[in-house]
Amino acid sequence: MDSVITEFRQAWRALLRRPAFLLLASATLALGIAACVTVFALVDRVLLRPLPYPQPGQLHAMGLVQQDGWTTITPREYQAVGELQGVAGVGIGSMNTFPVNLAEASHPEMVQAIAVDRGLLDTLAVPMALGRNFSVEEDTPAGPRAVIISHGLWQRRFNGAPDVIGRDLRVEGMATPIVGVLPSSFRYTAPVDIVSPLALPAASRDDGRNFLAIARLADGAVAAELSAQFDGRIKALYAGSGHADAYRQSVFGMRALSGALSSQSRPVLLLFLASALCVLLLAALNLANLMLMRALSRSHVAVVRSALGATNARLALPMLAEGMLVGTLGAVAGLAGAVLGLHVVGSLIPASWFAGVDLALDGTPVAFAMLAGMVGAVLAAMLGVWRGRSSSAPRELVAGGRSGLSRGSGRLSRGLVIAQVAMATVLLVGAGLFTRALLTSTRVDLGFRGEGVAGLEIAPVRAMYPDAAAVKLMGREVVEALQRMPGVQSATMGSNLPIGMPLNYPVQVPGQDMVSVEFRAVDAHFFDTFAIPLLAGRGFDSRDHESGEPVMLVNEAFARAHLGADAVGQEGVLDRSVRMPVGDALRTLRIVGVVGDTRQHGPEHAPPAMVYLPYAQLPDDLVQLLREFMPLRFAVRLSGDVQAQLPAIAAAVASAAPGQPVANLAPVSTLVRASTDGTRMSMLVIGSFASLSLALSVVGLYAVVAVAAAQRRREFGVRSALGSSRGRLFRLVLGDGLRQVATGLSVGLVVAIALSKGLGSLLAGMAAMDPLVWAVVCAVLVIVALAACLVPALRAAATPPATALRSE
Repeated sequence: MDSVITEFRQAWRALLRRPAFLLLASATLALGIAACVTVFALVDRVLLRPLPYPQPGQLHAMGLVQQDGWTTITPREYQAVGELQGVAGVGIGSMNTFPVNLAEASHPEMVQAIAVDRGLLDTLAVPMALGRNFSVEEDTPAGPRAVIISHGLWQRRFNGAPDVIGRDLRVEGMATPIVGVLPSSFRYTAPVDIVSPLALPAASRDDGRNFLAIARLADGAVAAELSAQFDGRIKALYAGSGHADAYRQSVFGMRALSGALSSQSRPVLLLFLASALCVLLLAALNLANLMLMRALSRSHVAVVRSALGATNARLALPMLAEGMLVGTLGAVAGLAGAVLGLHVVGSLIPASWFAGVDLALDGTPVAFAMLAGMVGAVLAAMLGVWRGRSSSAPRELVAGGRSGLSRGSGRLSRGLVIAQVAMATVLLVGAGLFTRALLTSTRVDLGFRGEGVAGLEIAPVRAMYPDAAAVKLMGREVVEALQRMPGVQSATMGSNLPIGMPLNYPVQVPGQDMVSVEFRAVDAHFFDTFAIPLLAGRGFDSRDHESGEPVMLVNEAFARAHLGADAVGQEGVLDRSVRMPVGDALRTLRIVGVVGDTRQHGPEHAPPAMVYLPYAQLPDDLVQLLREFMPLRFAVRLSGDVQAQLPAIAAAVASAAPGQPVANLAPVSTLVRASTDGTRMSMLVIGSFASLSLALSVVGLYAVVAVAAAQRRREFGVRSALGSSRGRLFRLVLGDGLRQVATGLSVGLVVAIALSKGLGSLLAGMAAMDPLVWAVVCAVLVIVALAACLVPALRAAATPPATALRSE
């Protein structure tokens, strides 16, 4: 043991006396660990961590299995299924959050809410921070009012007061007692501020597929068997009805709740993790090369010690000690970098990905970092020991001269560099494709003009605007108040803006099947405000009032897809009728105009088929239905700086609708930018990883070429003495380095081509085999390779023959 301590102390003392190698090796490892731990912490928290509920593996979402991984259910299906054998508990709640007003006089605010039955919180076994679940009476129609608030709202509005239970919260203008406070760890499909009782009637006829049902399986129950039982009951429900054919090929079943909640984030996070692992592997390869060079530089000392009787184990101790010190420092520095990286990446990714999840580092990523650092550094040290072992040391000295680089060691170093270049190529191709996708999206015509337009949202307070007539009147008054503002060119209202949250609705062209299309209810100023062109017919005007003939506009995509129109304005497109279900009846509307397409889902997606209805003609029950799920949207086209006029807009709204909370008041251009946030986030993360990998590859290539050139110094002196020109020596060293890059580049391109299909699917239709991206990646790698090889090549070319021969 004393000998081990002595060897370790001497090795560490030698490293600290000349810290350049220690700093370079530790920094190399730290870069890889920081990248990997940052993403691993996200993956661990969002994908790997069990849900914060007792026995989370028993929780399953049940309903119609969608392609995006969600399972949705209707209240009618939920009640018709009844009790399933093997299910210990079941509950239902709204799939998405909806806006709710906290109409406090001093602090009106629009917050996000969900409605759930008492069975859902019982099924989840939510450990309430304060208070209780809803009672049976509160979860019935016309029952006592009650609300449960989130931990965040409790802290924000009540400063975490322990006596909050029993206080009144003015929800939609009505005093509502607070009966419970959710824990900070509560996790649902999106961040939630308040929870209200769903209060389903005993025999609901609601067929809206906007709900999430969660079941807790009993001990020993098998999810596959319950899925088959559930599917059979739903299919029996629809047998003989008009929905039987629509659901004949559909699958109703159960899916683990953890998988359903992470379905949106899983593909991107796994892509990030794969990229981060590549960076970590690159750092390990670079470290292995550095340790190999370190071992070879000490080969003469190892031969002498071996001749004096040192065992192989004793000879390995200095390298092992250096590896452990490098691994420890690299892991600590990597953790510090991960803290910063997690803060940056966490600010970029959507909040819905980690609702109820604390993104701080804890024991798991710390343990991962320490393990990765120690294992990576020790394995790199052992590689150096293996190549510099005493049995082969004489051959190494003969092959390469004193502390020389033998043929075998040279091949190993070059192989490591080739692997680094190959992985850097793959990451650079990925970063290039995401960058190309982002640049392309910025040039796509969205079909409307958002510059110079401000948008805002209002969810009419129910106590102040109880019915559809009051909602319509408020909308008109707000628009008129906005139009009176100085500098306003146009103001409008509608169910949606031209970009952002979609709204689907079923329609039927006579003689065709019912189809789901994008639906918008807007006023007559909507198309002027957003500069959406009228291509045929007329727009909405004063004729389209509540008692006028029901009319609609359609976009060009709808005309092509459902009216057989090869060209807008073709005879027969206008004055066609379209039917829409409203309640239990089909309402017939005449098409009076065709407008241009807008890319509602962002520049990466094709314009959807869309219909527009005059908001004034919306049936009352449809107005009430829309307000259940979304706020009204208003927009103002302004002259001058939009940001500077936002306070004036808020004041105008307050004058027309006093006490009404306003949300998301911002330039529409920010919504356009948000539509590319996913691509931008992927580009930044993968681009950062690609930059790290490129830097590590350059360092590794420079180290190998420089050491190899230094060990061939005598050879270059002899060549120079025999008449070789400086240019020939320069090309000799440069060509050796470029051959390694060419080999690594070829391997990396083959791997990138194999992965291009998956990258293409993540880029929403962008061609993964983009020639410009591939050409730029090749050019970048060649340029940085030239830079890495330039200095060693110039040194070799300038080698004086006499100096080189005298050094031997």
